[in-house]
Amino acid sequence: MTIAAVGTLFPAIPLAIVALNFRYTSLAGLMRNISSQMEVPKIDQSRQTILNKELSVVRKWCCQRVGLRYFDAPLPMEMH
Repeated sequence: MTIAAVGTLFPAIPLAIVALNFRYTSLAGLMRNISSQMEVPKIDQSRQTILNKELSVVRKWCCQRVGLRYFDAPLPMEMH
């Protein structure tokens, strides 16, 4: 690989890191939003089920696409 090729590809590395960081931040915000909706005191069972399913879909997507293994652990809300 020539110096010109390395010089051309080198700026792409920080951009890829920023893109991954943005994706993680967006998904974490979405998961926080869903979790906060689940903590409402008087939430009916059907809404709780829907939110649990949404949260599990986001977790699966995180593990498949982003590769975040942190989300493999069960969440506290799913234990209720």
